[in-house]
Formats: sequence, C-alpha cells, structure tokens
Amino acid sequence: MEGGSTGSGGSDSSHSGSGGAQQRELERMAEVLVTGEQLRLRLHEEKVIKDRRHHLKTYPNCFVAKELIDWLIEHKEASDRETAIKLMQKLADRGIIHHVCDEHKEFKDVKLFYRFRKDDGTFPLDNEVKAFMRGQRLYEKFLYHVPLGSFSCSLPVPGTINIC
Repeated sequence: MEGGSTGSGGSDSSHSGSGGAQQRELERMAEVLVTGEQLRLRLHEEKVIKDRRHHLKTYPNCFVAKELIDWLIEHKEASDRETAIKLMQKLADRGIIHHVCDEHKEFKDVKLFYRFRKDDGTFPLDNEVKAFMRGQRLYEKFLYHVPLGSFSCSLPVPGTINIC
C-alpha cells in the first residue's frame, strides 16, 4: 500500500537504487579484476605460473592449485588454506581463472592445473571493463614512471585533459 502512495517518486527511487547497485557491482568487479591482475603478474614474476606437462601434453602458463595455496599463505596473501581457497574461488566465479580443461568449476586445493583467462586469451572483456583496465594501466604507468616533480600545472588548454 505504501508503494502505491509514493507514485512515480517510488519508481525514481528504485531506479536510482538499482543504478547504485549496478555501480557497486561494477566497482566490486573492478576491484576483483585489479586484484586478479596484480596476483597474475606476481605469479609470473615468481615463476609459479609456467608451462607444465601432464600425460605428454603441455599446458602453457598455468599453476598448480595446491602450490598456489601454499604460495598465498607463504607470502601472507592469505592467513590459512580456507581463506586462500575462497580468494581463488572468487576469481574463478568471476571468470578470471579456470581449470585448464574447464572440468572443475569449483577451485580445489589439489594438484590440478588452473590458468588465468588473460594468459590464454579467453577472458571476455566488455567495454566497461576494457575502459577501466585501460585507465588502470595508464594510472599505473603514470604513477610508477613519472617523477612527482616532473610536471607543472597550468591553465587548461581547450581540447586537452588537465590532470591537476
């Protein structure tokens, strides 16, 4: 009954509420993507991700689930095995990692090969994620490669972007 008395104001409110929910979901997805990408890069550096052989077949750019769980705990990325498994399951649920043969949807703390979809070209990026990742790369490039005192701020020039 209360919903009927609010009229169109109620629908405007619910619309903005769903927009806010969608925004929060995009922010959560972005956070998971960034975390996943940072982890992927570290695992490549540490040689946890590498080509592996099983039954005369080579699986490029993959990791062993059990070894990764050990690594996450060793490097203080997770406090225990259960937390590490939950972290990796979240990446699997978001389609960031997958079993190399797509036979296991649930991330398991056993000797199974998993891979980041970005490493095998199967990560489906929609336009919002592509734009976010491009912005993230530009931000990181700027943050790590430009000395803080190397630019000065001036009045904006039409048609340019002012970062100050």
